[in-house]
Amino acid sequence: MAREPRFVFKEAAFNAALVKVDRNKVYGWSEIKYEDSNQQICSFINMLDDGKTMVGTGGIALKSIDELGDEIDKSTLIAKYMDDTDAVLYPSVFDVDTVLSDDKSISDYLSMDVKSVYQLQFSESNESILELLKIHKVLYFSFNYRAGYDPDDAFLLHQGDNIFAVIGRLTNFSYSSLEIPSVLDDETEEAGDDLDFNMF
Repeated sequence: MAREPRFVFKEAAFNAALVKVDRNKVYGWSEIKYEDSNQQICSFINMLDDGKTMVGTGGIALKSIDELGDEIDKSTLIAKYMDDTDAVLYPSVFDVDTVLSDDKSISDYLSMDVKSVYQLQFSESNESILELLKIHKVLYFSFNYRAGYDPDDAFLLHQGDNIFAVIGRLTNFSYSSLEIPSVLDDETEEAGDDLDFNMF
């Protein structure tokens, strides 16, 4: 059975499974396949820096090394902030209660850079959380699928009876305008009595 994170909003609490919405299934996808002269599908390989060694898919991995070129065990690494203090490790949503808040608005949600979308599946009725979303429109929370140092921003929202968790990053947009402010001059010159008709 899939693990279900527990969401808490004030006195209300509920569990729901997260089912990722596959963008390919929503929008479709395209791919390019290459064939040789015998109409056989070509496979992808990597060429190493020496210009002659070819390595198949899965033959290259990322490694962490020290200044001597020795491999580093990642479990021994310590994350730190710029001021040299230890970074805070935030738990996974599956390991602790996820606290929802109503201090973000729909405008915050609309200015988010979306990374992924999950649909919530409930083993019981979702009427209570639907009622909350009808009142608040969106509920905000921090999201880490796995424990990490940099949690994402996330919102719960609904469409009909379906509830979704939208994951991404809040952004601050700066707006530009082509409008040039104009200053009206209140002083007007009074027309003189003497007119020079040679000017016309």
